[in-house]
Amino acid sequence: MTAETPDDADYDPTVDELLHDTRGIPIDAEYIDRLSREAEVGYDVEQLAPARVGRPSLSEAGDSPQVRFRLPADTRAEAAELAAREGKTLSQLARDALAAYVNARRSA
Repeated sequence: MTAETPDDADYDPTVDELLHDTRGIPIDAEYIDRLSREAEVGYDVEQLAPARVGRPSLSEAGDSPQVRFRLPADTRAEAAELAAREGKTLSQLARDALAAYVNARRSA
């Protein structure tokens, strides 16, 4: 083990940078002790919540189908630059543009 990468035995949650779990709860010594006690007792598999897989849905129906299409490289580069200037991802920009197009056609 190198000096830059301490092993788990060197981790001290009261001194080192505070980490958080997936729910945003700080991982401190009390948190680790509680989880250790729970693990020693054992878990009832029937009571464990199923892991959520993938990104959150964009619709109330719970399903967000993907749409894939090809673009010329220069159009994609321009779109990526525009998205960055607007503080969006390329996917957000594409969703916004397609929604605006569909809304304009719906009104026509």
